[in-house]
Amino acid sequence: MNEQLVFELPLRVDATYANYRGSAGARLRQLAPLTSIVSGLAGSGKTHLLQAACHDAESQGKECIYLDLRQPLEASIFKSLDQFPVIAVDHLDAVVGDRDWELAIFDLMNAVQDSSDSWLLLALVKHPRQVKFCLNDLASRCRSAMLIVTDQLDDGEKVKLLQTTAQQQGFCLPEEVARFMINRMPRDLPHLLENMKLLASESLRRHRLVTIPFVKETLRL
Repeated sequence: MNEQLVFELPLRVDATYANYRGSAGARLRQLAPLTSIVSGLAGSGKTHLLQAACHDAESQGKECIYLDLRQPLEASIFKSLDQFPVIAVDHLDAVVGDRDWELAIFDLMNAVQDSSDSWLLLALVKHPRQVKFCLNDLASRCRSAMLIVTDQLDDGEKVKLLQTTAQQQGFCLPEEVARFMINRMPRDLPHLLENMKLLASESLRRHRLVTIPFVKETLRL
């Protein structure tokens, strides 16, 4: 394997299909190995879905690679990626407009199509038809890929997700506490779930139940 591809995959342990609330996970899973684009607003679960596909591949003994294009990478990293059964490329928006990057992505899409043995997943905030690519060939290829739009959870669904997450992390989160969190903090799931980890840690360390006063104190609300 090329030395440039040997690095630790930054996969979240909880980013699995089983932990995704909504239908997008099941729909995405059925698309393999068709090149797929996951689209949705920031914080709507795109990263979760891409990493879930990687976890799923690993559970089947397959190699995968997850790339976050917000990180300081070179476009040359895309060379030979088609050797992986699952290739997840997150935050494609970060390099849109850069001709070298767009050409590298286009070449990867062609390589994956030619091999027919790899599944390429790309994440974009906007619908592919709304993205202003500088390379027309890449625009065309992205617009013809399979599209999955992330689910938008309402407050009730977010409450259930937080309660399920709390149970998995070993503590009880009453419904009124979950609703207090949603009403007093940014509502995007990454922010909410990151604070759940802090609550779990502090609840265990201090031997405290997670109540509204405890949440106020711990999260400084």
